[in-house]
Amino acid sequence: MIDPYRMVFVNIIASVLVFGGALVYRYIYPKKNVNLLVLLILISFLPLISMLREGTYQSGDLSLHAVRTMSFYKILFTEHILPRWTPEFYSGYGDPYFSFAYFLPYFLSLKLYLFCFC
Repeated sequence: MIDPYRMVFVNIIASVLVFGGALVYRYIYPKKNVNLLVLLILISFLPLISMLREGTYQSGDLSLHAVRTMSFYKILFTEHILPRWTPEFYSGYGDPYFSFAYFLPYFLSLKLYLFCFC
């Protein structure tokens, strides 16, 4: 079985187990309400299953965000305090990407980049 298809199967099984467990709890204890905070936390862990598998995490635009973070780092420490123009994009012609993007994710990923966690 190919790995992405196996992860879909694992996620479906985990979802059935969580929702089946909630139904069994509701059947065993009919007078008690299901704690919604616990149910929300259990449902929130379902997407993490695919991220905690072996190998690298595959995302559609993860490589683009890595390039933008490196460009943000370069511009921040060599040219401007708040970067607006990225000269590396579009074959060296540049792009006003940071004029329209939020800075917080790039500052957070910059901390990871500075401390060599990536």
